[in-house]
Amino acid sequence: MLDCGYGTAPSWFPSEEYRGKRLECLAFMNLDEDHLDDLPHLWKSAEIGAIYSNPTVSDEALASMKRQHGMKDGVRFAHGLLSHFGSGRIGALADLGPEVRVWSYCNTYGYPFTDTNNLSLAVFVSYRGFTTLFAGDLETPGWKLLLQNPFFRRDLAKISVLMASHHG
Repeated sequence: MLDCGYGTAPSWFPSEEYRGKRLECLAFMNLDEDHLDDLPHLWKSAEIGAIYSNPTVSDEALASMKRQHGMKDGVRFAHGLLSHFGSGRIGALADLGPEVRVWSYCNTYGYPFTDTNNLSLAVFVSYRGFTTLFAGDLETPGWKLLLQNPFFRRDLAKISVLMASHHG
């Protein structure tokens, strides 16, 4: 599952959809409230095998980024998870079966990025050679830096579908 925000038109909440079920993995594409607002409820209602986030964004880094506008429930809960478990991956590697492959790229917290959008995960999901890239909330500067990575460019050239961010 990528992010755990909810929708109101129409109404959709991951915590209700996955109540009593197991999610093998949950990726925090972006550490903003609209990506995390159902996290406290999802944590209580479903079993989550592993959580992935930008490994360079620690609880201290997240607190620093949210200092000006504060944290609402979803980000506060994610901050607590990062404080308790550390950043990067929480839990065992997800087993998504032999035909599914998931990997990601991200920019590093610090210079030049101290904003959540440009620190979004760019998650590739491949199934039988069909690859989708989910771009989180990457903005133009974040894209430009990722494009300097030859491995990212190689993988980008192989995608079938781009789920573009609405920021850049």
